[in-house]
Amino acid sequence: DWSSDVCSSDLIVTLLRNLADEKGHTVLVITHDPAIASGAPRVIRLRDGKLDAPQAAQGTETHS
Repeated sequence: DWSSDVCSSDLIVTLLRNLADEKGHTVLVITHDPAIASGAPRVIRLRDGKLDAPQAAQGTETHS
């Protein structure tokens, strides 16, 4: 069921974000879903086998 998949993925993303925020852990998420990527404080895209420059989420600064 598509709707339960969306709810499950939202819950997983929320749990990972909370883990990162509360425990100070780094979480690496690989996705094709721009909505999931948009929730990350930093996004690094792979295009044609090469890494693009890191992009900070709105309101945050990217540190290399």
